[in-house]
Amino acid sequence: MPLESPKWALSCEAWASGSLVVVGGVHISAVPNSMTESMDIGVVGEGEVTFGDVVELYLETRDLDARHLSRVPGVVYWDSGQLQYSETRKRVPDLDSLAHPDRSMMNSATKLNALLSRGCPFRCVFCFSTQRWGKIRYFSPGYVCEEIERILRVTDRGMVKFWDDLFATSFSRLQAIHTALEASKLLGQFQFTCNARSNLLTEDTVRLLKEMGCVSVGMGLESGNEEILQYLKGKNISISDHESAIGLLKRHGIEVAGSFIIGSPMPHNLRPILGFQGAYFLRSGANLASQT
Repeated sequence: MPLESPKWALSCEAWASGSLVVVGGVHISAVPNSMTESMDIGVVGEGEVTFGDVVELYLETRDLDARHLSRVPGVVYWDSGQLQYSETRKRVPDLDSLAHPDRSMMNSATKLNALLSRGCPFRCVFCFSTQRWGKIRYFSPGYVCEEIERILRVTDRGMVKFWDDLFATSFSRLQAIHTALEASKLLGQFQFTCNARSNLLTEDTVRLLKEMGCVSVGMGLESGNEEILQYLKGKNISISDHESAIGLLKRHGIEVAGSFIIGSPMPHNLRPILGFQGAYFLRSGANLASQT
């Protein structure tokens, strides 16, 4: 986490009060050597099993010193002023084995979020997802239904954000989720937003998303320059894929949200970028978000 962030300030305050500070998430997993001395333990990678082991170890020993922590896979910790790393924690092979989040302990905004898969089949040059999650893994359609049911029990807003890197990776998976939602009588009980990749969106896929309750799709459009786009996302995607996906989503009444990366590390002419982003994309009525 950035050193000026509120979370970092909170960790300093907690550490100063004598509390044990354990941090986790994408930042500490990407750069564990950035852990400061106001943080006692960093959980690297998937945290459910690792954090459970840390808690159990503390309850057993009441002393999370280096000798004990070295036995817990997937952590970084301090020993005599030096950062030490335990062995790598293996990724969870069966995501359905994980317990559902206890949303009674979350704020109202978090209650409306769900992660139905981990990972991504693509290798965008700027993205940490593959390193963090490994190959793409899915929660089963049955687990997905249970998750949505639990969300609907704690909110009456009926709008869920699916945080998957790519929700619509496979038409057959969408069909399986659609079937499970229908069997559980959940179709029509909620709406959702999700992320997709433009070259994976077909007429059938978008129609199915609409039937399932999708109201908005976010896409990493990244650039209006073909060369830069393919540098960032690979050779199997194009500006025409973006145009096609935007048109499909708009025709089915689904809002489009796009993100762009400004300042990619290669020479380029800004004219085609601004031409696409500023003319076609904005003219389509889609929302624009920039990432720098």
